[in-house]
Amino acid sequence: MPETITPQVPAPAPATPAPATARDWQHLFDTLFPEGRHVARDVMGCQYTLRTVLPARREAELVRKLGELARLPAGQHVAQLGSAASGSGADLIGSLLATVAKLAAEEDVLRLLCEAVEIAHPGLRAAVTSSWCSLDDARGLVPTSGPVDLADAFDTTELVQCLLPFVLRPASKVMGLLDKLSQPGPTT
Repeated sequence: MPETITPQVPAPAPATPAPATARDWQHLFDTLFPEGRHVARDVMGCQYTLRTVLPARREAELVRKLGELARLPAGQHVAQLGSAASGSGADLIGSLLATVAKLAAEEDVLRLLCEAVEIAHPGLRAAVTSSWCSLDDARGLVPTSGPVDLADAFDTTELVQCLLPFVLRPASKVMGLLDKLSQPGPTT
């Protein structure tokens, strides 16, 4: 019996997503950070409620620290996130997580991420140390003395998520401003 060959018709290319609107960005922010808070979870299962807004001076310090990250050779992957930011919020999140996976093994990147998290959340290290001191750890993960290093307390993705509000919130505000500027003015 002769072989039957069924032609495979390629699926149409997915449509390019429309540029994100301010409403899309605000919805993404509100979905990820309900009530303006982020709940971070450490590797031991402890939870920490973190704020998603910084005072201007601390925000400027955080931006400088993230700039250091972008200047690292491995940080060039982070610079590519800018193109994803012009698409949907889902594109940005997907690109961010892919970038984190690429950078997870880079010690310089990990150090700068931890420093950035400490700028954004200055009490987090002390809270982790306090929480971990009260744990009964049969696995030997909890240090016996001294403050806990954030790189030992959180996985890389969680460290990035602790910083994500400070990237998404300004993007949401800028998109809102651009939406207002692009609306036609009153006619006379």
